[in-house]
Amino acid sequence: MWGILAAAVCGCAEGAKLRAAFKTVRDKIDQKAQISLGTAGPRGRGILQERAWLLHWSLFVFFDSEEGLDEMTDLMMQDPYMQVLQTAAPHLLRYFSVAVLLNTTPRKRQLLERLEQLLAQEQNYYSDPVTEFINAVTVRFDFDAASDRLAECETVIRGDFFLQRWLDDFMEMARLLVFKTYCLIHKNIEIKTLSLRLRMDEQQAERWIGRSIRAHRLDARIDSSTNTIVMGDVNESVYKIVLEKTRTLTVKTIGAIGQVQRQGFSVNASKSYNPRQSGGRAGPN
Repeated sequence: MWGILAAAVCGCAEGAKLRAAFKTVRDKIDQKAQISLGTAGPRGRGILQERAWLLHWSLFVFFDSEEGLDEMTDLMMQDPYMQVLQTAAPHLLRYFSVAVLLNTTPRKRQLLERLEQLLAQEQNYYSDPVTEFINAVTVRFDFDAASDRLAECETVIRGDFFLQRWLDDFMEMARLLVFKTYCLIHKNIEIKTLSLRLRMDEQQAERWIGRSIRAHRLDARIDSSTNTIVMGDVNESVYKIVLEKTRTLTVKTIGAIGQVQRQGFSVNASKSYNPRQSGGRAGPN
């Protein structure tokens, strides 16, 4: 089954055949997991390793379309694969983060909240410019750091085999995330200041902001006389600030709890299996 999937990937099979080969392997792994439910030792390690391999192969399968990104997000959000993501393959957080950021469905807010919690838990174990950018914007509200990371994201994504085709979409959605978050905590915003945060020149930023306000129906307007962005109902903004800061405290608390639990996991895993220390390969022979 792994060979059929590999042949489909290397032969550039059409989407339906590729997904069918992927589903066959996934169903078999899930079937083995049900049979060996609660089993420790080599069999349990084998299930964990195969799911880790499957997540790596999923990049070839799903990073070809927006629908594919949604499918990959659904896969990684499932508890067994989320466990693999956290314990055996944290470097895949980059791809999960991009998939969530590019999501355009009504559930994006929910996915972002889950991603924020996950990044808070994993920041001491894995980080790269993409995860650091999202963490800086949504958790720490550090827009200077976010601007620096955004420049690094462009370089990283341009050189990433799976992500390079999504560079323009990522930069658009990343800037929109900065813009929306920045607007939550400011009433009046100088376009010059915001252009630096977005890593755009002032005129380019003004045109982009105008398009974004119209496209996303934001409660804001550009005051040309003062060259500023004026937000709408200040009361609503203050309410949102309180919600965001409360959610930030929750995320940080969850991160602290996760670190404590992770330390306990490491102690227990030393008696059986710890993927972080095993140096196991992320792919089949």
